[in-house]
Amino acid sequence: MNHQPGGRIGFKRWLVAALLLAPIMVGTLSATTAANTVPNTRLGETTQVTGTTELRPYVCFLVVTTNLVTGTGNTLIGTNKSDLILSGSGTRTISGKQGNDCVVGGASVRNIQGGAGYDVCIGPQSASFEDCESIVRR
Repeated sequence: MNHQPGGRIGFKRWLVAALLLAPIMVGTLSATTAANTVPNTRLGETTQVTGTTELRPYVCFLVVTTNLVTGTGNTLIGTNKSDLILSGSGTRTISGKQGNDCVVGGASVRNIQGGAGYDVCIGPQSASFEDCESIVRR
């Protein structure tokens, strides 16, 4: 019998080799994947960067703030940038300085000075307001 290369006998040899190598390949692949650890995914989690614009009160929507100033001392002074100024307890005087500011005074604030720029000032009914383009008493 004279067979051509790649004929039926060549196919049979290929099939036998494939059937013999298949379990070895599957075992190797299983061992490789079993050794790998996959970390927990964060598929359901989202991350959002929060800036001063997202923290400001709604009444300050016209003021685009870029700097956050907080404090609890007797006097709280802003910067020459556009500030979101949030006073803590015990603050008596807030000064916004320059820039467009959103100034939020707590219950203990007695004097809010907006300063140069467009300033929205929020404070208690009893506070005095100076250089504020918009005033909200609460």
